[in-house]
Amino acid sequence: MLKKGWVYLEASVEQLLTLSEEEKRSNLPFVLEWLKVGEIERNEGLAELLLQYPAEITPFIFELLEGEAMDYDLKKWMMENVICKLPFFVKIALEEQLQRIAQLPTDEERKRKLHEVAQTVLDSFI
Repeated sequence: MLKKGWVYLEASVEQLLTLSEEEKRSNLPFVLEWLKVGEIERNEGLAELLLQYPAEITPFIFELLEGEAMDYDLKKWMMENVICKLPFFVKIALEEQLQRIAQLPTDEERKRKLHEVAQTVLDSFI
């Protein structure tokens, strides 16, 4: 669902991409929430949408990378499809969290090979 004024609309990523700049920006918090709870398809179009707003999505990425109880598949998807393509200044801001995953992964992060993905992202900009 997209919030458009007081009306809620069912939306796909393709529909999100057709919104005006102002509508995309105002719906970004909803998109991030849907992403967190798995109610939106993770695909290239969604990654492109998120990459349009690096400063706005950075707090979400911090929360995602620091969270123990977060969706590990989402962490992996974000690292492989979004974080690796963020502007340099944002990647540098995320370096500490990526270093932690690469060097001191939790058991679950290691099991899902997130430490390897994090290292690949780090290698791409260090």
